[in-house]
Amino acid sequence: MAIVLPTSKIQPTETEPRVLVIFSKPKSGKSTALSLLDNNLILDTEGGTAYIEALKVDIASVKDIVEVCRQIKAAGCPYKYITLDTLTSLEEILQPYALSLWKKSNTYNPEKNPEQLKVTDIYTLPFGLGQKYMRDSYLTVIGLLQQVCKRIILVCHSKDAKINENELTIKDIDLAGKLSDIIASRYDGAGYLYRDKDDNTIITFDIKQLAAECKCRVPRLDGKKFVLIENRDGKLIPHWDRIYSSEPYSGEDVVTTPQINVTDISGEEESKEEIKSENSNTSKEKSELDELSNIEL
Repeated sequence: MAIVLPTSKIQPTETEPRVLVIFSKPKSGKSTALSLLDNNLILDTEGGTAYIEALKVDIASVKDIVEVCRQIKAAGCPYKYITLDTLTSLEEILQPYALSLWKKSNTYNPEKNPEQLKVTDIYTLPFGLGQKYMRDSYLTVIGLLQQVCKRIILVCHSKDAKINENELTIKDIDLAGKLSDIIASRYDGAGYLYRDKDDNTIITFDIKQLAAECKCRVPRLDGKKFVLIENRDGKLIPHWDRIYSSEPYSGEDVVTTPQINVTDISGEEESKEEIKSENSNTSKEKSELDELSNIEL
C-alpha cells in the first residue's frame, strides 16, 4: 500500500490505554477490582484470585502462558482485556527462560569460561547482564499477549508497605533493578491503587515524581485521581468506564486533582502460499514462540 503524507494534523486514533500498569501495596483490592472488569481474563501468577469469582487461569510456568495464548488465538481472541497478575511474581517464573536466552547468546562460552556452567541465577551475571535478559523475557511475554488481545493490564506490587500516596515514584514498583523504569516507560500509563477511609478503591495517575518518559500517554487520565471501585453499603460498584471510556458509564464525574503486529500462534498448519507471504514479517515472533515452547522448566 502506498504511503500518503498528511497535509494537516491527524486526530488521535486511541483514547484508552493499550497497556496499563497498575501497582499497589499487597491486599489493596487489585484482584477484586480486576475481576469486576467485564470480559477481562486474569492470568494469575500468585493465587490472588483463589477466593474471587473471575475469568481466570492459574499460571505456573512460561509454557502455561504460551498455551493460553494458543488457545485464545484458536478461539478467535474473545477477550477484550487480559491482565497479568502480577509482574512481580512473574519475575521468578521468567528466570529460567532468561537464563536460556543468555546460554544462546555470544557471551555464553563455557569452553573458555568453565565458571559459566555454575550459573543458575540470571542476576549473578557480571556487569548487570542478567537485567538485559530479564527485560527481554518480560517484553517477549507481554508481546505474546498483545498478539491475542488489544488491551493489556500489568499488575505489580509496590516495594514499601509504608508508601505515601502523595510521594509516588515509578521506583515504587516492585521489580528488580531498572525493570520498573523499562516497563513504565514502554507502556501507556501507570496508576497507583489504594483504599480510602470509606473502603472505596482509588486509582491515581497523579504521580508527579515520574520521569517525563513514564507519564500517562492518555491525556484524559494524566494527573487524574478517582474512585475505581465504589463501596456502596457493602456492594461493590465498578467504574472502569473512567479508564476505558467505551465501557458503559456507571457513576459520577471523574474527580480531578490539581496539578505488536498480530501473528498466528495457534500452531495449526498453514498453506504454503500463506507461509510464503507471511514468512518475512513473522519469523522473529515465531522464533520467540518456539524458544518459549521448548524451554525446559
